[in-house]
Amino acid sequence: MRTYRYINRGLFERHKTTFKLMVSTRIMTKDRRLTNQDVGLFLKAGQLADDKTKLFSWMEMNIWLNLKALSKHKFPQDSQAFFKALPDQI
Repeated sequence: MRTYRYINRGLFERHKTTFKLMVSTRIMTKDRRLTNQDVGLFLKAGQLADDKTKLFSWMEMNIWLNLKALSKHKFPQDSQAFFKALPDQI
């Protein structure tokens, strides 16, 4: 806890949220609540999507790709993709 406070005190305000996110994802990964694939989905999201066809003109392409990537992702506690039907429901 002392190390966290020391590092957090030395950061600029705009970097503190990023630092807290890094620490919390690392703790959750070590606790096996998140996998490296979960963190990768959060960081990269739809950048690696293979289907680049967009259905809606009002939605930006990067948001659509992120949504598609989320719909294909399986979280550790789920046997199937939890958000699988999300693109169809929109």
